[in-house]
Amino acid sequence: MATNKNEETGVIMKIQKQSGCLLIVIGAAMLAFVLTDLLKSGPSIFSGSRNVVGEIAGDKITYEDYSEKVEGLKTFYQQDLNSAGDDEQFREMAWNQLLQDKINKVEHQKLGISVGAEELKDLTTGAHPDPSVVQAFQDTLTKELNRGQLIAFLEGRMQEDPRMFRIWYNQFEVPIRERTEQEKYTNLVKAGVFVNKLEAQEQYDREHYEVGGKSIGISYETITDSSITYSDSDLKSYLKKNAEKYKQDASRDIQFVTLNVFPSKSDTAEARDLINGLKSKFMETKKDSLFVTINRSSTPFDPEYKPHGSFDPSIESQLFNSDTGTVIGPVYANGTFSLYKVTDVKYDSVYSIKARHVLIPLNQTDDINEGNKIMAQIRSGAKDFNTEAANNYDGTAGAKGDLGWVRQTGYTDIPSDLRDALFKHNKGDWFTVKTSRGISVVNITEAKTNKTIQVAQMSATVQPGNSADQEVVRMAAEIQIKAQENENFLEVVESMGQRVREAKKVSEKNPNIPGLSNPREVSRWLFDKERKQGDVSDPIDFQDRYVVVKVTAIRKEGVAELDDVREILTADYIREKKAEQIIEQINKEMESTQDPEELAKKLNTAVQIIPTVSMMSPQVTGVGAEPEVQGYLLGLPSGKHSKPIKGVTGVYVVWNAGQVTTGDQQEYRADEMMNFLRGQAEQMVDANVLEALKAKAKVVDNRYKFF
Repeated sequence: MATNKNEETGVIMKIQKQSGCLLIVIGAAMLAFVLTDLLKSGPSIFSGSRNVVGEIAGDKITYEDYSEKVEGLKTFYQQDLNSAGDDEQFREMAWNQLLQDKINKVEHQKLGISVGAEELKDLTTGAHPDPSVVQAFQDTLTKELNRGQLIAFLEGRMQEDPRMFRIWYNQFEVPIRERTEQEKYTNLVKAGVFVNKLEAQEQYDREHYEVGGKSIGISYETITDSSITYSDSDLKSYLKKNAEKYKQDASRDIQFVTLNVFPSKSDTAEARDLINGLKSKFMETKKDSLFVTINRSSTPFDPEYKPHGSFDPSIESQLFNSDTGTVIGPVYANGTFSLYKVTDVKYDSVYSIKARHVLIPLNQTDDINEGNKIMAQIRSGAKDFNTEAANNYDGTAGAKGDLGWVRQTGYTDIPSDLRDALFKHNKGDWFTVKTSRGISVVNITEAKTNKTIQVAQMSATVQPGNSADQEVVRMAAEIQIKAQENENFLEVVESMGQRVREAKKVSEKNPNIPGLSNPREVSRWLFDKERKQGDVSDPIDFQDRYVVVKVTAIRKEGVAELDDVREILTADYIREKKAEQIIEQINKEMESTQDPEELAKKLNTAVQIIPTVSMMSPQVTGVGAEPEVQGYLLGLPSGKHSKPIKGVTGVYVVWNAGQVTTGDQQEYRADEMMNFLRGQAEQMVDANVLEALKAKAKVVDNRYKFF
């Protein structure tokens, strides 16, 4: 009998097995229909209306309220901004807004922190515009705010289109106001940061107090592991004694299979037909951006005028050689059919040019004549350009030496000497130039041009249809039922031509499952209070795939069971027993001498001189990274020695030889150290103030149980 929530799956599959081929066909169709509907319905089907997804400052956040906020963001971004985004992004944005509303704004109101109308005006249209406004309305050449463009938007488009007002309010006014208020708040916190002279002196001592000394040590490796005998009873006693060291979060081990949903031929034809059906209307329309938006292009309209090198090389030449209004396509690339329409042409003040080169590294020659010699051989046919360019070490080897389109100004990843030389030549020219990377033999392949074009792209991404989806659901359900009847999950999955994957120690709050980018739904099923080892999940929907999971191990929160930590605990136990033997040996010899040289001789080891050790590093000369040894040596009075110290790699005894003064020790200046530490503390305010407020508000985030 099925052990999972979805009883329909088990019932239908059992009928199929007992009633022959006809019922198999009918049952599969019903199963696909039922599962597809159920899997996409979300947790509200199985949950009450008052499920709590979290708590902020005592306020409970219900599933319904949270979902409403998420859907509001999706509507705004997808309809108003025509911007794509997955559900996880919108859920995170919604949660951050709730934190802002219930934590930050409350604190700001308590302190009377606000942004007035005049201040907001100064940050948007005034003398000190926010960087977000500058970026959105910047001049493409100067990268500074284009006030004419901003005013045209505020007094024109925003007044005519309510959607533009919502965009301005949600994308600019609200975030600017919130950022400014938060900056004022953090500045108040920073003003309260103080460092006194005692703290400054302590930090100075930490950085500059160094002592010298001696050490002797006996490595754990001097005792073989096989000489340490133990039983499970010994290991359990050790585990009980050191329980704090072996605490663990609740976790699960799983096996799972991923079944991808791929578009069928009919799905591909549907997307292609959609784009073909829009072509004539796309050619006729005068409102290209509106057309792209209304017809829900998977590529939003981009108003920017772009130079050569901005488009797919397979169509770029055709685009730049076409008249305004020309529509090219459909073009298929990366699962998407697209129509490209040249909507406008402009001529920029910055030119672009295209070239290819052969690069001779400087470690081979720095003689420009060698480059001229190779250039002559290539032009005469004695050498092949592509063969020579295949050795380029600058990343152009795979492109047959192609440098692509190079802009006259702005960022470029080619040396400035080479770029400057390009613009002194014409199409077809050959020349050589010496740069910081070597000698370049260059051929200009396209003439310099300052033409830029604005292109509207009408796209339809091929998506799997119902038939493709249902077929995968049917297979996933079949795997589920067979796996419930056969304990060998691997055998079941491989018998159906699929591959099993594993994930160990999956935790509830931070599930990490290889191959699943957002495994919250798996985590929600996996950590259900009724979940048992051996359970097999219903097919879990991941939009473009379905996953079936089997629980192979369950670990409770708290002290780990022996089998869960056997390997590491055994190693710790063996090291502990070795340490006990070595300490007993050292203590016996120290009864007769505490002199390091004599003790080393008795223990058949050597004295290690320690020139200096400081608080700033756990490294101890001749010993290694041994924090315990470092701490003992720094804490001993001058001339005194330690008891045997159980370290990471062995047992040690150290002698403090007194403080060491190094030549590069800086003079202590209290004011400078106080200012330095205060600056460090202020830098931490920006990063830590929200976390402190969240801790104060006792934020509980249980979203992982629902999404």
